[in-house]
Amino acid sequence: MKQYQERVVAGIYKYYAEELHIYPDDNGILDIEVSYDGSWMTSGHKSKIGAAFVIDCFTGSVVDYLVLSSYCGTCTVLSRKKISSDERKKLKEKHQSKCKVNYTGSSGGMEKEAAVTLWKSSSETLEVQKVFEGKRSTPRPAKKRKRSTTKEEHYKSGDF
Repeated sequence: MKQYQERVVAGIYKYYAEELHIYPDDNGILDIEVSYDGSWMTSGHKSKIGAAFVIDCFTGSVVDYLVLSSYCGTCTVLSRKKISSDERKKLKEKHQSKCKVNYTGSSGGMEKEAAVTLWKSSSETLEVQKVFEGKRSTPRPAKKRKRSTTKEEHYKSGDF
C-alpha cells in the first residue's frame, strides 16, 4: 500500500507542477483539490459495510480510502455457537486481531466517520494538504436540513 501511495503522490506532484504550475510550499506540502465519495453495501441507513474514497480532482487519482464495517461473520457465528461462556471468551480473544469490525456507531453515521477519518489520516501521511471548497480544515458533519415539500422550494435559482 505504501508504494502505491508514494506513486500516486509523485504523480500528483508531477501533474500539478507540469500542467497547473502549482508547487509545494516551503515545507514540501502541496495543496490539492479533492472530492470525497462513498459506496455502501446497501442503500439507506442500514448498511453494515461501506467504502469511502478521497479523489484528486485534477488527476482522478485515489489519494486515500477506507473500508468501514460493523459486521464480522466470525463474531456472528461465535455468538450463536452453543459453548460455555469461558470457551466463547477464549475464542473471541483469539479472534480479536482478525475481527473485521472497525466501526461501532450507527449506519447513518458511517459516512461522516469515514470522511473525518480520511481527512485526518491522508493529511498526516501523504504530505499533501487537501483543499475542499477553498478551506483547509477538517470537515464537520453535515447539518440536518428541513425537507422541502414542493419542487419550487427545493430547486431555487442559483442552487446549481
